[in-house]
Amino acid sequence: MMKLILGVLCSLLIAGSNGADMVRTNADETDGILVMTTKTLVINCSTTSDVPSNTVTWYKSVEGGEQEEVIGDSNVIVEGGVLTIKKPTELDAGNYTCSFATAAVTDKTVQETIRVITNVTVAMPSQSINKQEGDEVVILCEPFGRPRPAVTWTKDGKDVKVAIKNSTSRLTLSADDDGNVDARLTLTDLLRPEDAGDYCCRAENLANAAEACIIVRVKDKYAALWPFIGIVAEVILLTAIIYIYEKKKSKPDMDDSDTDNGNDKPEPKGDVRQRK
Repeated sequence: MMKLILGVLCSLLIAGSNGADMVRTNADETDGILVMTTKTLVINCSTTSDVPSNTVTWYKSVEGGEQEEVIGDSNVIVEGGVLTIKKPTELDAGNYTCSFATAAVTDKTVQETIRVITNVTVAMPSQSINKQEGDEVVILCEPFGRPRPAVTWTKDGKDVKVAIKNSTSRLTLSADDDGNVDARLTLTDLLRPEDAGDYCCRAENLANAAEACIIVRVKDKYAALWPFIGIVAEVILLTAIIYIYEKKKSKPDMDDSDTDNGNDKPEPKGDVRQRK
């Protein structure tokens, strides 16, 4: 009778629970989260001693998508309660569920889900951007990470919406082509020198945070004319110097010629007899 009662209680417990407290994983001490590294990824699941198991099946879902069974291959090894990915990439991040079919209640399972995430990295297209006053600048931040990181912007250490004058009408934050929210910054009608400075993109998820910055320089709208004006001024100055030099050089020659002409006297032809 006692065995029958224990069996019924065990069946009711399994049927009324998802089995989360009956499965142990190597992510129990990190709130069910594993941070992926470039090394081999290993996920462990095991049932507690009072819940016998017949088989274990692994499933994976990505960002709320449907679960799909994990099938082993040359890179993914499934050995009961151990799932190993030899060379993990960002695409291997997601929710991994180990599902045990129990012997106590064959039509029920106990399972646990481990969330595998990646560290965040951020890249900028260049180190600096040069623009003219009145132009438009577009800065594209490139965040990488799973789950998708949240992006925020600063300018010279302050929130970009606070640091930019008239940001409501001139500043726009939009998603990039990969769907990263606020990863693209667009600023119109650039002001000088107010809009020049360091623009930083910060991306953060459950694993970590990363930041990348770019320097925006705003030049005078007439800055392109100054080199031309300088060249013209140099040409004019050089021409004036050459003209003055040639004029001074030719003046002494003319004076010498006039002096020589004035002192030349015709030689008398033949002897002239003096009359008595």
